[in-house]
Amino acid sequence: MNKELIKKEADEFANKEYEISDIDRDALHKGFYHGAEWRINSVWHNADKKPKDGKYLTIIKVKGELIIEIAPWRNGKYQGTHHIGVYFGHATIVKYANIYDLLPSEQIE
Repeated sequence: MNKELIKKEADEFANKEYEISDIDRDALHKGFYHGAEWRINSVWHNADKKPKDGKYLTIIKVKGELIIEIAPWRNGKYQGTHHIGVYFGHATIVKYANIYDLLPSEQIE
């Protein structure tokens, strides 16, 4: 999801929901836009904060390239395919997100 799509959805939401004036519409647009930005960014954690054990979507930088993988973490340590490179400093963990935080909010059965 990019900023243009968020703005478009915020406009559609504000146009549908505003009642009295453009003042209401502007507040609705800003609330929707900033809420969507927060939701996207809030699930990603910096590597200096160690996660609980579990599976995480992990972004790793290896030789200037970003690699993304779903990998387990145990005892605050990344256990994915590039764990040796991370351990020896040849790869750097940039960010990670809990898989379940990335799923749609409906309950998954």
